[in-house]
Amino acid sequence: MNSDVKVCECVATEDDWLEISYSQRHYIEEEKKAMPKIKRGVSFNGLGIWLTRAIVLVLVVGVLVAMRFVDSGFVGDIFDTVKQAYASDITQAFGIKSGDTINLPINVTVEGVEDGTVTISGGKVLLNFKKGEVKDVTDTSVTVQVDDKLQIVYSGLSRVMVVVGDKLADQSVIGKYANSATVNLIYDGEVVKDITTVNYTLVWKV
Repeated sequence: MNSDVKVCECVATEDDWLEISYSQRHYIEEEKKAMPKIKRGVSFNGLGIWLTRAIVLVLVVGVLVAMRFVDSGFVGDIFDTVKQAYASDITQAFGIKSGDTINLPINVTVEGVEDGTVTISGGKVLLNFKKGEVKDVTDTSVTVQVDDKLQIVYSGLSRVMVVVGDKLADQSVIGKYANSATVNLIYDGEVVKDITTVNYTLVWKV
């Protein structure tokens, strides 16, 4: 027998090994039970975050769509008031005289203003500047009655697409023009001379 080999005596009893084995099994079983709960919790939190983002996105899109298409009633009046306030701020920022304002259609480019005649280009289709009723039509012009005192006269048209009596909303199609058209404001029977434009806002004063 090799004298270098030392003999060790194990003093553990069968009960010790059973207790250790049971503890290990018990721990593993508890760990297995806990893991699904943790995973479900993480999955639920992730789903909650994506659901919240989706709801916020839907709300934002809804508001943008409403702002784009609402043009009448109480809400429409609110948006009109906001637009007018914005136009007023622009005129003050650029040092323009205070007066009434008209928001120009997006396809309008103002080439110049001379003696109250506004020359426009930017498109082949002429859109109405302000809602009203068509009061007069010729082969090349349309007169829109905005209120009791204000009329807008569109001239230089190559084709007229409205008739007398038509009720026109903002940016309704009036007709077509070739290269440019002209616009005049008639207030209480007189041509308005004091007209200034900034961006897409026309400012006039009597």
